[in-house]
This record gives sequence, C-alpha cells and structure tokens, in this order.
Amino acid sequence: MKPLKYLAQFLLLAGVLLGLDSCYKHYLITIGISKALADYYNIYPSIEVDITAVPSSMADEIKTAGVESYFAPDSRLRVEAAPYTVRFSEEITAPVTLTYRELGWRKWVKKKPDKLVLLVNLPYSAEMKSADGRILTIDIKERFIQWQDIYFEIGPKQIAEVPEKPVDPRRARSNIIPTNK
Repeated sequence: MKPLKYLAQFLLLAGVLLGLDSCYKHYLITIGISKALADYYNIYPSIEVDITAVPSSMADEIKTAGVESYFAPDSRLRVEAAPYTVRFSEEITAPVTLTYRELGWRKWVKKKPDKLVLLVNLPYSAEMKSADGRILTIDIKERFIQWQDIYFEIGPKQIAEVPEKPVDPRRARSNIIPTNK
C-alpha cells in the first residue's frame, strides 16, 4: 500500500512542477524583419534582437538605461539579463522561430520573471523622444495565458508584435505599416 501512496505523491508533485514549467512551453516566438527596413535604410542593416524574461524591476532598469547603453560592449545589464540574441543582416533576412528550449527559459525562470523584454539595436532617431519603439515589454502573465504563438516584426524604428507569422521580406509583403510620429 505504501508504494502506491508514494507513487501518487510523486505523480502529484511532478504534475505541479510540469504545470508551472509548461506555461512557457506551449508556444513559439517568431521574429522577422520587414521590407520597410530595407526601404528606409536602402539595405537590410546588421541588427541584433535580444529577448529575455526578467522581473519588472529589471525591465524598468533596462528601459531607463536605453538601447544604446544596454547594447554597449561593457554592458553589465545585458550580461545580467542573459538574453537570447537573434541577428539579421543583408545576408540573413529569413524569420527566426524560437522554441522554449532555445530561448533558455530554464535559467530565466530562476529569476521569477514577469516581463518578456525584446530590444533591437536600431539607430536612434529624434522621432523616438516620446516613446522608444526599439524596446518592447510584454507582461508574461497576461500574454502567455493565451496559449498561442507570438510573432514580432522589426521595422525601421521599432519592434512590434504582429498578428501573423512574419515571412522573409525578400519574398512577401510586410506586416508593419510605417507610422509618422
């Protein structure tokens, strides 16, 4: 009788742990670049996109520091954020789809994150004074209860969540509509 009791306790504990861990496993994140990026710069520029999951306090610290400071070669904040980095360039334009394992959720979960932060190292523009579109912060608890894949696209001055999976801009039209702010 005791072995059944221990087995039941083990299965219950395993179920709880899997439930906590699985809230990040049921979706994919796809990041792509828009055709508008090449139209704006006359080339697909070399850019990096960092994705990380952090507590709100660190998300605020990243936003306060800004993109230039975050991507600086000696950035303590970038090291501490432990991001997954995606790179695009003139040669690399196809969207990148990332799974739970590729992103490194296991190390992020240890920090008890509640924000997903995406940063793209696009050049600063005077139009960004009111809101820097190169940093996108998403509330994990609100966004990830929807259990669906998440899509992002990089435009000339911003990274944005888009409703459809991005495609290689050399082969199709963009999901982002440029804005004049």
